[in-house]
Amino acid sequence: MPFVEDLSVFFADFGEAVTVAAAPITAIFDNAYAEGLDAAGLRPMLTCRSSDVVGVVAGAPAVVRTLNYTVVNVQPDGTGVTKLILERA
Repeated sequence: MPFVEDLSVFFADFGEAVTVAAAPITAIFDNAYAEGLDAAGLRPMLTCRSSDVVGVVAGAPAVVRTLNYTVVNVQPDGTGVTKLILERA
């Protein structure tokens, strides 16, 4: 059975206005510390409703809190939520 929860309330409560690929959306911004094999640092990402980012691909511009980013990875989770991994532009 497909996931059919209405996520708009969740994003209204915890999200903020951002722009992705020139479209205004509400998303949750996270800039947490992350570690990889040979690298560590801040890893900015947006958690979005998948329906808000249909067609967004790596290389798309994003603006969060007046800072410019580039989408480097799009990670849909199959529940209607997609994470956009960002890099400062």
